[in-house]
Amino acid sequence: DEIQMIVLDNNNAQNDKQIVYTPNIVLKSDRDDKKDFGQNVIVQNSKEEEDKQSQNSHNDKKNASNNNIQQQKRQLQFLHIPKNAGSAVTDAAIRANIAWGYCRFQMGTHCPKLPRHEDGYNNNNMDVLLLEQTLSQIRKIKLDDTNKYLWHYPPSLVMEIFHQYLKVQVEDKVSNNGNTLAKMTIADPYDGTDLFVVIRNPYDRIISAYYHWETMHHPVDQCNSPGLMNRLVGESLDAVEKDYYMYRGGHYIPQYDFVYDTTNKSKSMGTGTASTTSANTKKENKVVKHVIHFENLKQEFERLMGEYDLNVTLNDLGPVKRKRHKKATLTKNDLSAENRQRIEKFYAKDFEEFQYPTLPVSTLGKMN
Repeated sequence: DEIQMIVLDNNNAQNDKQIVYTPNIVLKSDRDDKKDFGQNVIVQNSKEEEDKQSQNSHNDKKNASNNNIQQQKRQLQFLHIPKNAGSAVTDAAIRANIAWGYCRFQMGTHCPKLPRHEDGYNNNNMDVLLLEQTLSQIRKIKLDDTNKYLWHYPPSLVMEIFHQYLKVQVEDKVSNNGNTLAKMTIADPYDGTDLFVVIRNPYDRIISAYYHWETMHHPVDQCNSPGLMNRLVGESLDAVEKDYYMYRGGHYIPQYDFVYDTTNKSKSMGTGTASTTSANTKKENKVVKHVIHFENLKQEFERLMGEYDLNVTLNDLGPVKRKRHKKATLTKNDLSAENRQRIEKFYAKDFEEFQYPTLPVSTLGKMN
C-alpha cells in the first residue's frame, strides 16, 4: 500500500502539492520537518489504513467504556461496626438478596449466596470460589467466643484470624527477577469491594453496648440504673484498655480502627494494649470508602444506595429492639466523670476523625 504525505506550504496555501511516497521511505518527525523546511507535515494514510485505524479507535473507546462501567459496578460491601445499626442494615440487604454483614461470611442458613460466575469470579474479578472454600474451612473450626464474630472486626484483623486458625503458610521467598512475591492461599472477604460503615457518637455507642449485653440477662427496667451502668461500663473499659481488644465480639473496638488500617499483631489478637489515643497523629491507610452517620442514617443510607443503584431499604427497628429502646432511659449524661474521661481518651480518634464533640463539664452525671 502507498502512504500519502501531504506537504502544506505555510507561505502559499494555494500552491499546496500532494506527493506520494512508497512505504520504504523513512519519514522524519514533524519537529524535524519544521526545522528543515519550515513546513507542516501531515501524514495521510490510505483508505484501508484509515478504516483499520477507525476500527481500532472504536475498539479502544469501547474497551475504555467497558472499563469505566466495571469501575462503576464495583460491589458495595457493608463493614459492620457493632452497635451502629449493623443488624438493621444486614437484614435490609437480605431482603434484597444481598450478602452483607454476617452473610458475607455465610454464617446463616438464610443468607443469600455470594454471587459469582461459572469460573468462580464475580464482576470485580474477585475469586469468590476461593472465598467460599476459605469460609467453609473456617466454619469447620470451633472458634472461641472472641474470634467467632468475624463480621464485627476490621478487615485486616479478619485476615489475621484466618491465618491463625487455618495455619496458612505464605510463600514469601519466591523470587522473580529479584522481586519477592507473596502467594496467598486464602481469600480476603472484602477484596475488590467499596466498603461502607455506619459511625456513631462514641458515648451513645458505649451505652448501647451496655444495654445490648445486660438486657440479655435482665429486664430493661433493672438496667436503668446509672450506678450499675457506670460500674459495668468501667469493667468493659478495663478489658479493652489492657489486653482484650476483641472483648465481647468486638463491641468495644474503636470505630477509627474499622475505617483506617491500624491493626498490629500485638494488640489485635489480644496479647497487647489496644490504644487509639490522639498522641499518634500519623494518618493510617484508609480502607473504607463511604462513612454514613447513625444520627442521619435513613437519608444518608438511601443516598448511598442510589449511587450504586441498589434497591435496599431500611425498615424500622424490630419489635423487640423497639420495645427495649423505648424503655431504656440512660443517656450519655448519666456517665460518671471517670468513665467519660476514659471514653474520651480511649476513643479520642473517633471523636476527632468523625467530628463528635465531647460533653461540657456542666453535664456530668451523678453516681446512683
